[in-house]
Amino acid sequence: MLVKESGNVTEDSLFTFEYTIKTISEILEMDDVDLAELKKIPFQAQISYTALDGSKMVRVITQSKQVSGERD
Repeated sequence: MLVKESGNVTEDSLFTFEYTIKTISEILEMDDVDLAELKKIPFQAQISYTALDGSKMVRVITQSKQVSGERD
């Protein structure tokens, strides 16, 4: 999990994040994951902010990415 605090954000603001997955040995230690069946990896960003009217807001963006053995 990564928590990133930022000041005022406008439509011109840009944030970039890089994700990595656990090592194969760490994945093998997980009881609920079968590497042979792993086809997609889920990602989720939860963005909490205060709207201009003072309302507390949360935006959740969820995607799954296909697993590939190719670097390209």
